[in-house]
Amino acid sequence: MLKDAVTRWFYHLSIRTKIIMLLYAVILLMFIILSCALLFIAERNARGDVLSATQKSIAYNNLIIEKEQQYLYGIAAYYAIASEVQELILQSNAGWPESRLSTELISVSQSRQYVLSIAFYNAHGENIDFFTIDGSYGPIDQDPLDRSRPFYKLINGHRTYVWEYIEKDGHAYLEHDNSPKICLWYVVKDNSTWTPIGVMSIALDSRKLFPIDSVLSKTVDNMMIIDSENETIFGRGDFVEGMSNADAAALLSQVEQYQNTGSFKVTLDGQRYYATYGKVPGTSFISFLLTEDRMFFWNMETFFVSCLIGLGLCLGSLLPILILVSNFLTRPLNQLMTSMERFRTGDRDVQVESPYYDEIGRICSVFNAIVKENKQLIEQTYLLTIRNQAAELAKLQAQINPHFIYNTLNIIQWMAIDKGDDEIAEMTYSVGRVFRLSLSQGRDFVTIAEERELLYFFLSIQQKRFGNRLSYTLDFAEDILDVSIPKLLIQPLIENASSHGVKNASYSVHISVRVTKEWPERIHIVVEDDGIGIAPEVLERLPNRLDEDHPGRQGSSFALKNIAKRLQLYYDSAYVFNISSKVGQGTTIVIDIPCSQ
Repeated sequence: MLKDAVTRWFYHLSIRTKIIMLLYAVILLMFIILSCALLFIAERNARGDVLSATQKSIAYNNLIIEKEQQYLYGIAAYYAIASEVQELILQSNAGWPESRLSTELISVSQSRQYVLSIAFYNAHGENIDFFTIDGSYGPIDQDPLDRSRPFYKLINGHRTYVWEYIEKDGHAYLEHDNSPKICLWYVVKDNSTWTPIGVMSIALDSRKLFPIDSVLSKTVDNMMIIDSENETIFGRGDFVEGMSNADAAALLSQVEQYQNTGSFKVTLDGQRYYATYGKVPGTSFISFLLTEDRMFFWNMETFFVSCLIGLGLCLGSLLPILILVSNFLTRPLNQLMTSMERFRTGDRDVQVESPYYDEIGRICSVFNAIVKENKQLIEQTYLLTIRNQAAELAKLQAQINPHFIYNTLNIIQWMAIDKGDDEIAEMTYSVGRVFRLSLSQGRDFVTIAEERELLYFFLSIQQKRFGNRLSYTLDFAEDILDVSIPKLLIQPLIENASSHGVKNASYSVHISVRVTKEWPERIHIVVEDDGIGIAPEVLERLPNRLDEDHPGRQGSSFALKNIAKRLQLYYDSAYVFNISSKVGQGTTIVIDIPCSQ
């Protein structure tokens, strides 16, 4: 309803107003599209810069971790081959009394202040020496049969080292643990046989390992390091402080197995983030940086204000220009409209004076020509054609509908019956039915059933006339008897066949009429006879080119021309009227017309 009302309102606007409104709408739409495209490009570039910065932060952070790893690998390797450590472990494996490592050896690891503890284990997993600086105590012996622990992997030669995160108050490493730790487990091998003889561990304070403050920017405030067990080794930021193992698992699930770095979108606790990750070499740790999925364009408010100001200035400056352009374009159209209104009210001499030679000027010239020729064209073409068609139909109808006095024929029939002359009575009845059916109460169309009845009585009369020289068959499809066709469409063809094909033949002639319904919804009529046929010079002129006064064929020429003209008037070009004949073999006439109930 509203759409229709708006459409009607717009259609009633002047061209000038439509031009202004449409140009305004196009300019506004283009401005919005360009602004959105600019905003999209700026946002994409800004997001790309932020994600690139986070990738660099991850790489820098992992580089620091890798640097510390290499240092600790060096300490572990030094301890593993130190003769004092070798002797301590071998004595413990042999069951000798335990001793302690010297202070000078332990001091090697104290150059890094965040090295919390060092522990040594013999081949049976028993702790034989331990050092700590954070007050933690109670080193726990390792089960050499526990396949899940690093000790098993190292002592059985599966690995050289294993990194493990141990949370505060965990009970896998110390009974009383005061700090979260990252523990490097390292195998100790005999310097002579190069077989595992024990394991050592170096524990680091995970809170002091990563200099995050020097890495993070204002756009990134959530960073974490997660191990493969969904444990958060390190974290900073409002979200990280309350992050659950399920959130950590959600992050790990999207990390590509064979890619060391990457980024993806993730929803955590109802908030969408861009997560950038980097795998820490040699460990099961992965560093993550979370950035909120929001507009990164740094001056978005200024951008929108600038767009609005630019739009206002653009539309405001266009208004006077559009008014001038629309006046220039619509002035000749208004003149043409005024002239057309005068022409509509009866002024047949109106002319449009246009100084333009463009499309509008040509329209005005065409209008002037139409005005000059309008009255003559109406009288000579449209009205004259209609009147001629009506006159021609009336003439044809008058020719095909003679007014016979069939009541008189009924009197003759009863007189013949009274005198006992049944043959004359039957002939008179058939003639009366033919006349009555031919008139058809003034109708132009009759049903196929009525046309069939007319043919039956007409052929019965002709059979009385020719006797055994004439036979016939009428084959009408039952499903088309109620379909209407022009009256006297088939009967003149039967009359021609009997008058010329039978009359001049020295043998018995058979006339066949078939009427069927063909796809799509058409009536197919075939009239055939095996009479004397039509001469070629006459056939090539049928049905329209043979004049009515052609010698010897006046009746047939008139009937065929009458049928052809009526078919053209009723059906235009949507009909088929075909005549084929061979001398001495007979004639076939085919009519195909649309089906109408």
